This record gives sequence, structure tokens and C-alpha cells, in this order.
Amino acid sequence: MPTRWIQYSRRWGLDDERARKKREARLGASDLPSCIDDPLRNRLLASIAGDSLVLLCGAGLSMASPSSLPSAWRLAQDCAERYYGITRTRLPAHLADDIEQLAEHFFANHELENVFLRQLIDWNVFIRRSPNKGHHAIADLLGTKQLAVVLSMNMDTLIETAAAQLGEPDFLPVVFEADINRASYPHNTLLKLHGCANKYRWDTIWCKSQIVLDPVRQRLTQLVTWARGHLPNRDLLVVGYWTDWAYLNEILDNVIVSTEPRSVILVDPSDDNTLEKKSPALWAWAHRSAHFRHIHASGDAFLDELRCIASRHLIQSIWDKARPNSIAVLGWDMPPAPPEPFATLPSEDLYRLRRDLTGIPMDHVVRTRSAEDSHILIGVIQMALSVHGATCLSNMFQWNGSRLRIIHSPGQPLSAVKQRFSSEPLDPNPPDKTICVGAFDDGGAPAHIVRSGVPPGIIRGSPAGTWETHDDILSQLKALHP
Repeated sequence: MPTRWIQYSRRWGLDDERARKKREARLGASDLPSCIDDPLRNRLLASIAGDSLVLLCGAGLSMASPSSLPSAWRLAQDCAERYYGITRTRLPAHLADDIEQLAEHFFANHELENVFLRQLIDWNVFIRRSPNKGHHAIADLLGTKQLAVVLSMNMDTLIETAAAQLGEPDFLPVVFEADINRASYPHNTLLKLHGCANKYRWDTIWCKSQIVLDPVRQRLTQLVTWARGHLPNRDLLVVGYWTDWAYLNEILDNVIVSTEPRSVILVDPSDDNTLEKKSPALWAWAHRSAHFRHIHASGDAFLDELRCIASRHLIQSIWDKARPNSIAVLGWDMPPAPPEPFATLPSEDLYRLRRDLTGIPMDHVVRTRSAEDSHILIGVIQMALSVHGATCLSNMFQWNGSRLRIIHSPGQPLSAVKQRFSSEPLDPNPPDKTICVGAFDDGGAPAHIVRSGVPPGIIRGSPAGTWETHDDILSQLKALHP
């Protein structure tokens, strides 16, 4: 598969983004060009397994659709127009094209917070846009602790929004040293060096003059010291970072140039000459790494593919753990390489499948990152279905004319499983059967849940279709042979 992805325009990326959307409309998800070849896939999976994968992300990640955050140049133009609307005075042309110089101007006039931050910056741009696939990938990989640390130079809240959409109850980034010392997080650390547009917007960093003065200098010193300790002998994945914001490159110089990661994997559609010109120190440092690769790809596409790889790896691991037990469970041996109907599913569908594999309803986040003994039975059932022609559509198995949803629920009453999943949004195309693997039939749903087929009215409705233990489908599969 080719390793190059559609390149974005240096300033806007609009023409190439439109081209990518047209291509995605023509092709299925499995037919899109791959960003990650087999050697890189193996390196990334090994790094995840060793808790060694660190991500550095920057503005390029949030410029991809549908987030489409404006470039530094566009922000400067918008601020200049807004300033004219307030004062009826035009700023000098060189300021209207350079967000850093514009911020320096207001900092020098002691108007950075009162005028620049409170009146000229449109904060809705940073907190109300929709996350793209890259943000969802980061939120997922942090929630399952497959990314050891994420260092973000973005002030937007798109990763936090993506985490909330996945079901993360309270995703908390680190902006101050005190945040690091809070009670342990259920997710791994998102460190936002630039600041945060939500809780700490008046402490965000916009120009070099802020960096050399307290309290910003003290905050950065503390966070940079912490970050440096998490880079040596780890694999550093740099996505969408090399930027037109020169002072951000200087911050990054202080964080990583003195460190020695095991490898550096740079994901950026720009050519080598452009990246070297923007930050010679970073470029030279990256090339000193024992293993350096520049992947010419958009950050959102690369991260989405990495998320798919990690999702498929979990499912395959569950199947691998289940395979030696197929004779004990079914009475017949599983083929050495059963079909994998999930192999071409996009990241969103793989996540739904992972929810069911771990028994997690749609309003909760998936935490499981590795196969466990309790997954053996559901793994055997899924493999047996695939051997006998089942196909996957989202998280459903299409088999013998029925849509089956298979949920991991070991040792649980059937009614309790049904009740827990009744909080999910109504599915316009629900399964015919929901198989609760490992559950036992306790005689039916509690009285406060309406039975299937009854209009819900003002009372919460029960999930559609029949809800069953695994006994019937297991009996059918035992009677079959590959």
C-alpha cells in the first residue's frame, strides 16, 4: 500500500481537503491509502505494549475537517478586523498578518488580556468546533492508556470534547503543575503547554514576551521539566506540529531537543525543506534520532488509522486467546486463520464492537486494552460465527438472516444487562437478537422497564429485539462444523 496521503495546502488545505472528501465518497474505508506500513505498524504496537508511545500534537491536527480551526494568519486577520470594528482604526499591515506580532503589540501596550484576549479573540473557535477523527483517536488511546503521554501545543478543547462524546465522564487536561498532583486520572495525561481555552484562557500563551515573565515562565518551567522526564527512551510521535507560530517552536525546543527518545515519527504533509526552514533546531534534533521517519500524511488520517490498528489488535488478541479453547467450548477445532469480518470496519464501528466485547454501553468509555480470560467464550462465539459466514455491519453480526449483537456480560443477570443498556439511544435499525455472553436468565426484566414491542410513552423503553443468553446460539454452533 502507498504510504503517502493527500497533502494539504500550506495555508488552507481547502483544495486537497475537498479532494480527499470526494475520494472518500468514491472509495470504501478499507480502500483508502494507508499511512502506516507493516514495519511501522509493528513498531507502534510494540511501543503501545511497552507503555512507550508519546504523542506531540500541534495546530495542524485541529485544522483538519470538520474541526477546521483557522490558521495563525487567519486568526490575525480576524483580530485586525475586529479591532477596526471596535476602534475604527486600522492596525499596521504587518501586524494584521502575524498573530504573534499582533499579540506582542498588545502585550507591550499592557492590553494583552483586556483587549486582545477579552475582545479580539473569538474563543468559540477553540471550544465549539467539532472534533475530527484525530481528536477521537487521541481521546480513545488516552482513555485506554495506549498513549503514555500526549503533549499538546493547542489551546482548543477538541480532545476533551471527543473524550466526552466517547463517554469519558470527566476528561481533565494538565495545564498547571498542580493538575499533575491531583488524584490519579482514569485516563493518561494530556499536557497542554500552550494553555487551555476553557478554564485557563487568560493564561494562554500567544507571544514570546509572555514566556520570559512570571507567572507564565514559572508554569512553563515546571511543565517542561515534567515533560522532559517522560521522553527519554520512548517513541515520540509528532503530529501536525511544525507551525508558523515561531515562539511555539522555541517552547518545543526547550522540551525535547535535550532529550533522547528511542525514535521520532513525524507525521506532516509538508515537504522536508519547509519543515527544516520553520524549525532548524527541531529538524536537526529529529534526524539525530536512531530511528526517524517522516510520514507525508495528514494527522487526523494517520491517528485514525492508528486507532483502527489498535482496535483490530485488541479483537484479534481476544480471538487468539479464545482459539485454543474452541474444542472445549464447541466440540470442534477452530481453523488456524478464521475470517475476520471486522477487518474493514471504520474506527467508529470498531469502537462500537469493542464496547460490546467489553460489555460497555454507549454512554460509557472503553478502558480495556488487552484480552482477558473472561473474553474466551465471546471470542469463540464470534470466531465460530465468522467461520460459518457471518459478516459485520457496525457492531452487528449478520448471520442466517438475522442481525445479532453480542455483548460480553459474564456472570450477570440477563435483566440487569438489559437494564444497563436501556440508556442507549434508540437504534433505528436494531438487532433482531442481543446475545448476552456469560449472562444467566433470571426470569425477565424488572417491572420498571417496558417489555419489547410496547410503545415507551413517558416510561423509558426497553431495547428492541429479543435479549437472550448465549445458550441457544452456542447449541446451534456446536451442531456445525467448518
